[in-house]
Amino acid sequence: MSNRAFTIERIPDTTPPTLRLLSPNGGESWKTLETKTILWEASDPLNAWETSDNPDRVKIEIYYSYDGGRTWSKVPDRFPLSNTGSYRWNIPHDPRESYPLGNCLVKVEAFDLVGNRSSDMSDSSFTIAAGDLTPPTVRVVTPNGGEVWKVGERRTINWNASDNVAVSKVNISFKASGRPFERIAADLPHTGSYGWIVPDTPSTDTKIYITVWDSSGNEASDASDRAFTIEALSADTRSPTLTIISPSPESVVKGGREFDLRVRATDDVGIRDFTIKVDNIVRDTVTAISGTDITQTLHPRVYGTERHVVTVIATDTSGKTAERFMGIYSDDAPPTISNIWPPPASLDDPHRLSLRTSQSTVAIRADIIDRGMAGVKEVRLLDDRGRILATRYRPYAGNTYIFDYTRPSGARSVACYIRAFDKVDNYSNSNMINIVWEEPPLRIEKPPLIPKQPAIPKEKLPVR
Repeated sequence: MSNRAFTIERIPDTTPPTLRLLSPNGGESWKTLETKTILWEASDPLNAWETSDNPDRVKIEIYYSYDGGRTWSKVPDRFPLSNTGSYRWNIPHDPRESYPLGNCLVKVEAFDLVGNRSSDMSDSSFTIAAGDLTPPTVRVVTPNGGEVWKVGERRTINWNASDNVAVSKVNISFKASGRPFERIAADLPHTGSYGWIVPDTPSTDTKIYITVWDSSGNEASDASDRAFTIEALSADTRSPTLTIISPSPESVVKGGREFDLRVRATDDVGIRDFTIKVDNIVRDTVTAISGTDITQTLHPRVYGTERHVVTVIATDTSGKTAERFMGIYSDDAPPTISNIWPPPASLDDPHRLSLRTSQSTVAIRADIIDRGMAGVKEVRLLDDRGRILATRYRPYAGNTYIFDYTRPSGARSVACYIRAFDKVDNYSNSNMINIVWEEPPLRIEKPPLIPKQPAIPKEKLPVR
């Protein structure tokens, strides 16, 4: 072994991290109050004694300059940052500056665990212009004073709002006398209306408060001009009554498309909403129109070619319900078209000739059967531009439909197809039928024969 102890020292780490600023790198046009992403790439090589990388071995600080780099300000945040490669910068607006500023730079500094430091800044300047300083406007429309809304009713809060750019979000609150502010909804899109189930907070002094923001953070607020009343529920003595007016039970509707379901409901305290189920699965809940005796049209949707059970549940403002159901057939299967004459072209060769004829009228026929439950409604013959040439509402015989198509004056050919509709407007098309008319052969008639004149005897010839 060694006669004396010796020392093993680590080689000092004097290598700074590598760093490159990616954006902004010159030429960009940014605005104050916007949020932009600063991007960079930074790394620090492992030392000889290190076996694994430490994600926090490189830290980042970010600075910006409005004067081409003569003075720098640190981006205010919790620094130093981890080396994530990006930072979302909310560009500040300084009212002392004269915007636009065309000599702006960003600088990123990276340092490792022992303090080695490197930096990189924008290769050339970029521009920062003044952002949006104009606040939006908002006005509460309803309830705006004097309304009487009952606990449990579904009511609509309406407002008007505008901004020189766009309204980005809306918050709605209410305050009843003797109670603190209560949030109704937050971060809503600006739609101008919101459905609200009136809470159990009876009061004669209630107001709605609406606050809106634009994308730059400017905000505006408004409240109901006068108080409105939230009225306690009166005694609910009975459940609603519910009747399905139309369609008739076991009707056929188009699969995949909404159909009109008309209902009537009555109640002593008022209907709050209607719930629609299809095959015992809740599909929608629709706010009821105001009143104790209402007729309303709902819009359920069914799919496929099969029978469904559609259930409607009417709920009053105190939670009592009435339920009705009916069978409905959905049909999304179009009719089939077969045995077409003249034989149509194929999809691969849509211009293939179907018939060459010299007859002025061609009987175009096809067998049409509805594969669904609605039945065939009408069959059309259309040209290749989609113009209707003829329509048939009933078959010639059995399932066969015939079109006696007469050659248009001067036409040499026609490209047409058959379209068949069922009674819920599913339809199918045949392939193209291409007909060419031949001109009949010309009849060349010989001129009439001229009879030969008898020869004059020489002796009868006149003598000169």
